[in-house]
Amino acid sequence: MFYSRVRSRESRNTTKASRRRRWSTQPSLEAMEDRSLLSAIIYANSASVVEHGTGPVTMNFTIDLTAASTQAVTVNYQTSNNTAIAGKDYDAAAGTLTIPAGATSGVIPVTVLTDLSATANRVFYLSLSGATGGSLISSKLAGTIIEQNTPPPASLSIAGVQETVGTSGKATTMPFPISLNEAVTTPVTVKATTEDLTAKAGVNYEAQTKTITFAPGATTEKFVVTILGSTKVATDYFLVNLSSASVAIGTPQASGIIVY
Repeated sequence: MFYSRVRSRESRNTTKASRRRRWSTQPSLEAMEDRSLLSAIIYANSASVVEHGTGPVTMNFTIDLTAASTQAVTVNYQTSNNTAIAGKDYDAAAGTLTIPAGATSGVIPVTVLTDLSATANRVFYLSLSGATGGSLISSKLAGTIIEQNTPPPASLSIAGVQETVGTSGKATTMPFPISLNEAVTTPVTVKATTEDLTAKAGVNYEAQTKTITFAPGATTEKFVVTILGSTKVATDYFLVNLSSASVAIGTPQASGIIVY
């Protein structure tokens, strides 16, 4: 009988220990689930539309993911004035964009109004915030309303780049295209500078600041960033900013996405 009571106490102790182990693993499992929901990177570029003077038109801002998510991805948006005025040049817009599970992009439409008195291009902003299910790297976009009856002024823009470099450990380059919307008869200069996000200068890429010069008549140039090698599977990203240009800058920022 004494042996039976000992075995009974051992059994109860083993059961309690098993329960403690199960409970102790729960927080780590929840943390893993949270990290998996934030695997998508949310990015976007500025937009433009020609205002024809014949009726409202729609300007579409495309919001992209670097990869489809198993969960719905949401992001809040809100327009604000610059030289374009809500109610006069465009309809103010605010809300939440939902990109369904399995999709890789969504569109935020903004209605541009007819303004027959306008003689120049106008700009408003679309701000993004409060993302769920992904990491947001583009927070403020420019919407340019191009007046049909006036030629747009010379303007520079830079486009984002995604580069798959693998895990060989070898360095490579990532060229960012910079474009001028029209050829001009004089040289055009602009400064391009890298900025850390999850990718770090000296670890994932080489920091760089360079003045890019467009020869007279040229409309395209490149800002080349050296990407450092890695043997670890990861996705990191950084920014390139344009500033100090001799003409207007339409799209001042672009994202560089490194896929190892």
